[in-house]
Order: sequence, then C-alpha cells, then structure tokens
Amino acid sequence: MKDMTQLTIEGLSISYGGIKALRSVSLEIKRDELVSIIGANGAGKSSLLKGISGLVRCERGKILFQGKDITNRPPHLIVKAGISQVPEGRRIFSRLTVLENLWMGAYTRSSKEEAIEDMEGVFSLFPRLKERKDQVAGTLSGGEQQMLAIGRALMGRPRLLLLDEPSMGLAPILVEHIFTTIKRIHAEGTGILLVEQNAFAALEISHRTYILQTGSIVMEGKSKEILERDDVRRAYLDIR
Repeated sequence: MKDMTQLTIEGLSISYGGIKALRSVSLEIKRDELVSIIGANGAGKSSLLKGISGLVRCERGKILFQGKDITNRPPHLIVKAGISQVPEGRRIFSRLTVLENLWMGAYTRSSKEEAIEDMEGVFSLFPRLKERKDQVAGTLSGGEQQMLAIGRALMGRPRLLLLDEPSMGLAPILVEHIFTTIKRIHAEGTGILLVEQNAFAALEISHRTYILQTGSIVMEGKSKEILERDDVRRAYLDIR
C-alpha cells in the first residue's frame, strides 16, 4: 500500500539560547489533509513552522518530507523540495510592487513559462492582486498584503503550504475570505499546515488538530471531536 504520509516530525526540539521553544514534538500530515496547530501565545507554534522551513536550527529530532530527511537543510532547498511558508505578519517586500513580490516567490523556479502560468493562477485566486500588480506592496491594505503573502508562497508551487497566523489583524469579513481561500487551495491539491490564533476558525476548516502548550503537544485528534470538548472550548474558544 502506498504511503500517504507527506510530512513526519519525530521528537523535534528547538531552543533559543537556554530557552526551550519545542520539546520532543512529533506529528504527521497525510497527503490529503489540512492540519491545524492551535495554542496560546508562546506555545511554540511559530518555532515549529520555522524549524520545518529551516529558518531556525533543530537541536534534536527529525523532519521527513515525502520520505526524505530535510532536518536543518537550508531554507532555499526546502522551498525547492516543495514546502513554502507564509510567515506571521506577512513579511512582504514593502518597497517592491505586487508583481515584483510574486516574482520573488518564484526565485527557485527554472521554468519562466510555468511561473507565468502559476502567476495567472494566483491572480485567479486573488483578482485584487491583478488589479494592483503595479502598486507598491507597502501601500496595500492589510488584507491585500495577506493575499500577496499567500500568492508569493504559491509561486514556489509548493506541495505543502505552511501558514502562520493568516488571519492576524484582519477584519472579520476578510478573515472569512482568507479561510475560504485556504480551503480552495487545499481542494486544488496542496497540503496545508495551519498555525492560527483564531482556534475556532482553524478547527472548523481542518481535518485534524494538534494543541501545543509550552512547547509540547498536549492533545491531538480529529478537529470536529476536539471542537466539541468542553475543556478545549473553555481554554481556547472562550466558551463557558
């Protein structure tokens, strides 16, 4: 039987100086899954994504992507392998235009024709970006900048997309639009690992969820089942 596991993390530990950010974290994502990570601020969610992307060094453990060990590989090689990250706070190139930002997302691509095709796909997903393709990115609204950050990541043609707090700072109507878009990206065949402070939204759209607390996984399971737990609703959804 074909192995359907896309990403496997085994006993991952990350420290900043003497401070432990992650403690022996293990998880997996199947090829057909949208998986969410929820937890309080400082739980280690962003550190996990940075470890996968090669942006911080993992001191222990192993990261396997489609069966290949990518632990502590340089970030550009991880992007080439098929993993792109949309960072917390967008991190767009504010002095470049929308179009230039998108081209920056394609820097590992060898075929310009395929990159142009993918850019049309981004414009189909986010028509507003096409309307503003020559606009300086720093003058976009917060929602438009989030669209651009996602579009830039998609220009790498990822098989797995890491999303770090995509709803942060957005108005409710834009949050709904972003989550609808995430579902569409996943439906078109891209695996997704979603870190999100809006726990209810994350649980609503994901297949499975891991809960991080002070650097450790304290709960995992099907998102619908976790959403129904009273302890989770009290701790993360502010529902009494």
